[in-house]
Amino acid sequence: MGRGCAREAAHRFRELPKFLGEHLRTSGNILNVFDIDGSTIVTYPVKHNWWEKADITLIAESALDLVEEADERDWENVVMPRPGCGNGGLSWVDVRPVLDEVLDHRFTVVTNGAF
Repeated sequence: MGRGCAREAAHRFRELPKFLGEHLRTSGNILNVFDIDGSTIVTYPVKHNWWEKADITLIAESALDLVEEADERDWENVVMPRPGCGNGGLSWVDVRPVLDEVLDHRFTVVTNGAF
């Protein structure tokens, strides 16, 4: 959780790295949902290892998991960054079509100004 959105989340939610570390050790690199300080935080795997480039297949699998989680929790509005497009090293041009196949009207992908 040393760069990008993960770093920002770790800074804002001090308990998140501990919770996520425990879940990674017990469950593996899967989508996780944490309720911390009144906020719902979803971890969205994009890399198999922190030092690697993001994996488009893992991004697609994580999108499917996110939709399933949204269905189970009756989420009507999910806001997320462009997965894998910052420190993951992927281009939004490559990631967007993958997400468009999976995500529906409930999901809004935002950016910090990069296209």
